[in-house]
Amino acid sequence: MKVVHIDNSKFFRNLFRVYLYDKGIRVESFASGEQAMEILQDGDVGLIIMGMVLTDMDGEDLIKRVTTSPYNIPVIILTSDTLEPEEDVLLEKLGVIAHFSKSGPWREQLIPYLDRYFPT
Repeated sequence: MKVVHIDNSKFFRNLFRVYLYDKGIRVESFASGEQAMEILQDGDVGLIIMGMVLTDMDGEDLIKRVTTSPYNIPVIILTSDTLEPEEDVLLEKLGVIAHFSKSGPWREQLIPYLDRYFPT
């Protein structure tokens, strides 16, 4: 199983790839939501971690596509934006299991989810 990471920032995609690699977790990173949707078909994805700003679509649109797809893959949002309370409610309604700020302690916040979906 692997993580699919979708983010418009090449710097953050590289940083995240190294972070997961160091934890022994395979990751495929994309800037494009469409590219990420294609890889979901291989059935080897255990978790999606994504930003809300993508190169080709709105993050909310991608969340809707993933959570209404037959793949049943959990989604975590990792964003540089501060979310408003109504956005928190929307993400929860869409099926997002967690969301974190890139400026916060996201590495530590992700650990319980990585342990849950990628037990060693």
